[in-house]
Amino acid sequence: MDASLTFESNKISAEDLHHITRDVCNTLNRETEVHASLPETPGKPGDRGFSIPPATIVFAVELLTHSFAIVIGESLLMILRTHFERNPSMKAKLRTKSGDEVVLDSESLQPGRIEETGKHVAKILSEP
Repeated sequence: MDASLTFESNKISAEDLHHITRDVCNTLNRETEVHASLPETPGKPGDRGFSIPPATIVFAVELLTHSFAIVIGESLLMILRTHFERNPSMKAKLRTKSGDEVVLDSESLQPGRIEETGKHVAKILSEP
């Protein structure tokens, strides 16, 4: 399963958003069974090396059963919740390779909605 997580905000600078993205990526690698990375694309003529698309994380999990998707989804939401509490204007789009998508924001991670959000995330992560 391959997926991407893209962050956006109209109130956070691109540099701060990039720092948040890098922090979430590092935390996913450290605390879950996911291999997360910041995607690199070849630079344009005149650029040095590769460019990193701002605020995007790609991740892959080899064998993803539904129960493992639930664990990964819950871990992801707990990691994101802290950032959304500090930056309520931030949103994240979780998109799978098949095109399924869920938008995550501070409202979707509130106590009354987080269980529903977790189920939706686990569902799209466990689909082939």
